[in-house]
Amino acid sequence: MDSIQPSNKSEQALWLLKNKKNKHLKTKKELRSAYRQLRKSLNQEEVEAKSKAINFQFLNWLKDQDPIQHFHLFFPIDRFNEVNTFYIKDSLDQKGKTLYTSQVNKLNTEMETLKLPVDAAFFPR
Repeated sequence: MDSIQPSNKSEQALWLLKNKKNKHLKTKKELRSAYRQLRKSLNQEEVEAKSKAINFQFLNWLKDQDPIQHFHLFFPIDRFNEVNTFYIKDSLDQKGKTLYTSQVNKLNTEMETLKLPVDAAFFPR
């Protein structure tokens, strides 16, 4: 393992995640920050390609999971360059699965689970 950290922030975040001897990444907050840096370094085409690859892997896993009918999804926040989970949503919709998501209740700041209607509308990405 290379002991010299790269200077580029996204490369450094990847290095920190891969370096098993590193004692700096200990908390969930630090891991989230490192992955946020990695996502920021991706362009839109890379995000879409990786999102499609994740959907493909998910569909392969799903082949052996027929009894599972209920799925909870988190949808991407564009400004965080997150995985496009709408591919997974569309795949699950086509299979007739029941979908749920979460939202923050602004009155008490707690997460609430919501069942998605089949005809749920989303803003275009």
